[in-house]
Amino acid sequence: GSVLKNACKTCSGQGQIREQRVKEIKIPIGLRPGQTLKFNSEGNTKDGYVPGDLLVTFECVEEREVSIEGNDLVLNLEVDCIDACLGYRQAIDTFDGEKMVKVPAGIQEGNKVKMKNLGFPTSVNSRFRGDLLLKVSIKVPKNLSSSQIKKLEDYRNA
Repeated sequence: GSVLKNACKTCSGQGQIREQRVKEIKIPIGLRPGQTLKFNSEGNTKDGYVPGDLLVTFECVEEREVSIEGNDLVLNLEVDCIDACLGYRQAIDTFDGEKMVKVPAGIQEGNKVKMKNLGFPTSVNSRFRGDLLLKVSIKVPKNLSSSQIKKLEDYRNA
């Protein structure tokens, strides 16, 4: 072997420097939580060896209550009890911008309103997508005025 007399102060004679780098990566559309991207020869290296691969595993940080069911995205939608009876139209913020949805009259608690092709891509970089499902939660008022109670009682007895 050989003895190193004047070792480099930066690498202490190892022939490599430990450093952190920032790598800008493009996240492909349709990448699911828990999936891993591989970047060839971007990982750790040792003197005389080919650099290893860099593996990046992705996790989702939920900003709102959205869940993934297969290729569908599920979002909770609070519906006023009167709107549930009569039906209505509402603007919904989607990942594709604001879209109008029609909630049909007589909708029930737990029913889902489907917004076609606004869900998760079926695979990485796919143009085919699942649906956005709006899971209905009917909101019943807790503090009614006496006139509101009277009107509801009149309706019930009609």
